[in-house]
Amino acid sequence: MEYLRAHEWASEPWRHAVLYDVFDLHGAAYDPDASASTHRSFCVDVARTLFAVLGVRCGPGVVEEHASALWRLIGPEGFVVFPGVERALGQLREQGYRLAIVSNWQRGLAGFCRALGLDAHVDVIIASAEVGFAKPDPRIFDLACNRLGRPPGAVLHVGDSPADDVQGATRAGLRAVLLQRDGPPVGGVRTIRELGDIGTILLSGSSP
Repeated sequence: MEYLRAHEWASEPWRHAVLYDVFDLHGAAYDPDASASTHRSFCVDVARTLFAVLGVRCGPGVVEEHASALWRLIGPEGFVVFPGVERALGQLREQGYRLAIVSNWQRGLAGFCRALGLDAHVDVIIASAEVGFAKPDPRIFDLACNRLGRPPGAVLHVGDSPADDVQGATRAGLRAVLLQRDGPPVGGVRTIRELGDIGTILLSGSSP
């Protein structure tokens, strides 16, 4: 929205659902390994939908001119992986653990993970928008367990939401740990400060 205002383009107010509207149409088509021309066409398609959903009022040729810059704002370039995450995932894989990313996210999560270098470290990637249910719904946890080939009691879920991740996973029969990088501890919830700390939890008796 700051980008739109900086160019003095009028639009409708921001809604978080805008991203879901855009990625519902284009998320599955995102390929970080696409050719430059294919990626350019993708960015233009995304920008056209984004402007249509937001009701952006601008002159001719604007969408094409700004498509790549807009994608840099809403695509994977707008994200930074926390330090130590890839190292922690790599170590877990080396120890024989099967890993999944389960996220309340739009379509196209696998492409984002590939662009960010995370897909090589995991076996399963599940986005809520692609499967039709979101955490804390037990069905998304059941699906993750099925795709991992493990029963719920043998799966440890790590997430940053006490309600969606800890309570949701626990109700689905999984074990759960809260990843809380800062702030006061949450009472009665097993907590780690960074993903690398998960090793201490696994060494305490959990199995792959």
